[in-house]
Amino acid sequence: GTRARVTEYAARVRAAPRELDAIVAALEGRYIEPGPMQDAVRNPDALPGGRDPYTLDTRTMPTREAWTLGVKLADQLIAQYQRDHAAPLRKAAFVLWSIDAVQSKGVTEAEILHLLGTRPVWNARDQVVDVVLDDRKELGRPRVDVLVTTSGTYRDHFRDKIDLIDKAVRLAAGSSEADNAVRAATLRIAGRL
Repeated sequence: GTRARVTEYAARVRAAPRELDAIVAALEGRYIEPGPMQDAVRNPDALPGGRDPYTLDTRTMPTREAWTLGVKLADQLIAQYQRDHAAPLRKAAFVLWSIDAVQSKGVTEAEILHLLGTRPVWNARDQVVDVVLDDRKELGRPRVDVLVTTSGTYRDHFRDKIDLIDKAVRLAAGSSEADNAVRAATLRIAGRL
């Protein structure tokens, strides 16, 4: 609750006087721990200072707005495929690029999660902290198997998103529904291996 947040914030403030050590470390070419470059009142994670600042908190991706758009795009893709092929979409492939993720704040990641029949879990600061499986009945459609390839930069910048998608795939593959394309593909590949 509030007491825990205050205690955490006070500990972060006490750890703040390390900027000069960080400058010396940077001049010596040593590693500087990264941290968000934001107002510490709005985002306590900005403390302690003396870190290599970044402007985008990747933990917020996909944002709630990106989720809404990603769901819409996934639903449109499924509907368009059904219209064009008179069959349900069973597999889709995506390439994740770092610049696209930054510009859209995770729309493609949201689309992937929704195709799998999963959804992100946000904390009180709108950071994505987990992913959960949607109930098949509530989803109202079969899960779609998704192949994801990343650029090297994406792999380096967004390891947490790769882990999130990996967990989503594992959750979807573990759901024993007769029409689950994710599970069917996983079992087929496991059988070959």
